[in-house]
Amino acid sequence: MARKPRPKIRLRLRHGSPLLKIALILTLVVCTVSLLTLHNAIARTEAETALLRQQAARLERENHDLAKNIAEVGTVQGIKRIASQMLDLVEGGANFFTPSTTNP
Repeated sequence: MARKPRPKIRLRLRHGSPLLKIALILTLVVCTVSLLTLHNAIARTEAETALLRQQAARLERENHDLAKNIAEVGTVQGIKRIASQMLDLVEGGANFFTPSTTNP
């Protein structure tokens, strides 16, 4: 079976109207400005997301520390920690020194 030869396609470009050229240029400019605006918005959103992730990690650490402190409240060690850190109390028999402000 013989193959039929493909028809040759001739493409002739005509000069477009000036109005069409202006419309295409305006479309390209609007698309470029839109893409740049979206790129800037994405960059801002990514920066805000990174900041919020850091804040979330910090809050999770604080939450973990608070949960640990709550668990220690009823224990002897927890009571001693609260007395020494929050109330500035010292255990009986402990030596307590305050630094002097003057040198001999």
